[in-house]
Amino acid sequence: MMARARTADYFSMSNQSIELEAAQERIAQLETLNAQLQSMLTEGTPPTEQQTLNVPIDQIDRYPEQVRQWFDPTEQEKLTQLIQQVGFIGRIWVRRLSSDRYQLIAGERRLRSAISAGLTHIPVEVLDVDDETALMLSLLENLNRVDLNPVEETEGMLRLLASRLNYEVSEVKSLLYRMKNHYERGEEATPSEAEAFAMITKIFDMVGRVNWQSFITMRLRLLNLPSEILVALQQGKLEYTKATVIARIKDEDSRIQLLNDSIAFNLSLSEIKDRVRALRPEKPISLRDELKQIVKVFPKQLNDPRKARRIQKLVEELRVAIAE
Repeated sequence: MMARARTADYFSMSNQSIELEAAQERIAQLETLNAQLQSMLTEGTPPTEQQTLNVPIDQIDRYPEQVRQWFDPTEQEKLTQLIQQVGFIGRIWVRRLSSDRYQLIAGERRLRSAISAGLTHIPVEVLDVDDETALMLSLLENLNRVDLNPVEETEGMLRLLASRLNYEVSEVKSLLYRMKNHYERGEEATPSEAEAFAMITKIFDMVGRVNWQSFITMRLRLLNLPSEILVALQQGKLEYTKATVIARIKDEDSRIQLLNDSIAFNLSLSEIKDRVRALRPEKPISLRDELKQIVKVFPKQLNDPRKARRIQKLVEELRVAIAE
């Protein structure tokens, strides 16, 4: 208790207090994830057994199903400096692979910074879980992060649904669209679909990031964006609303140029929309509309005898052309 008090006193006097408070809040948030997971599982599932150890970092393997692929270098360096100054805060979640090997479930950002800070051992919470539970815990941990980018969040949510429903990700997408049609058009659902729809609603409510309707309407189409825009989103360089507008440009060179300008000059959404409109080719006037415009000016032109004779000649040629 005394050590915690000294640490709290130190941070209350330093400019790093925000980082500590955020870390402590994050740790408390992680502690609730197992309870969240248990609410998803079927009744009668035994509670997850846990034990706390201090283990060598080189015995921890990164989780292969990690949904988070990009870590902000600046924020990562801040966390490394924090660990160097006051030590490792809290603990990460792992599961045992063998007598001397562990697999990371949650806490990769802190693990990376611990390695950069030169630590050899860190405290871990060892969870006795199977592959499916480990996957869901990892996905839940990442989906509860406020700084998860929209691409990874969308992919993570699809994988969480696929894991819980025992579907392929492609099957989950189809199921979500059927769910949308079921509620919007009143289409009848089969018993198995109704059960899946209920589970989907429960998972979205539990994660609380976005409701399933918005996810289907807005997020699924995000994965169809051009690769360069997806990369910018993953790296936090571009907001989702701006990305969808830039993606409207079909010409690749023009699209990439606007993407680069948007990032370099931090263009507003309205400025991006103006540039997209300027890049659109003008729609040619149809023959019907062009003839209508000509007919409108005829009465004024007929007051000029010279122009009237030319118009009369053109009208005669037009009649011949129509008659052919």
